[in-house]
Amino acid sequence: MAKTDLLNSTEVRKTLGLGYGMFATMPIPKGTRFVIDQPIMTLSPKAEKSINEFCREYDSLSPKAEKEFNSLHCDQAKELKLLTSGRMEFNEWYDLHIAQGQDINLRARHNAVNRYIRANATYYTNCANSYNGYTALYPYFSRANHSCDPNTTWEPKVSGCDMKASRDIAQGEQIFVSYIPLGKNRKRAERQAILSGWGFLCACTLCEAEKE
Repeated sequence: MAKTDLLNSTEVRKTLGLGYGMFATMPIPKGTRFVIDQPIMTLSPKAEKSINEFCREYDSLSPKAEKEFNSLHCDQAKELKLLTSGRMEFNEWYDLHIAQGQDINLRARHNAVNRYIRANATYYTNCANSYNGYTALYPYFSRANHSCDPNTTWEPKVSGCDMKASRDIAQGEQIFVSYIPLGKNRKRAERQAILSGWGFLCACTLCEAEKE
């Protein structure tokens, strides 16, 4: 561990209006790395065009990893879209890889497909860009909420996702990262349009200030 590391200095707890969030349990000086998070799932760029890779990776999770995965927030709009327009592809995957030519129990397939669909929506609600075009689900990093004026930077590496304080963070202060690249001239309307893909309207201090 480097001298500028301060691991085990945060906790996850419920917030007011933002679900769960990450909070500093002690002062974290600027420049300090305070989280190194390992992914519980990593997908290649082609995974967005085919569910095969996702379903295989999800089924390979350990019971502990699956429980952690399923505890993360799922965007209901993403889930509903898959339930209404993506079910056929998941049904076909189930028939080929689970039923494997045997008589299909429709109720069992329905429940299994719902499970895959919710998991897929959960992944794409929480995943972050990794290296070489891959995406990854970092379970602890996923608990950090977004701000257009974040106090933390993050960087995906082969060893995991590093989180560093971009300014001094006080004990009890919530940890915020930016889900999108923040150019100096990017206005509130542009940021909100990009963030709509995450299923929320940003009400961070910067966005609220720019409304006035």
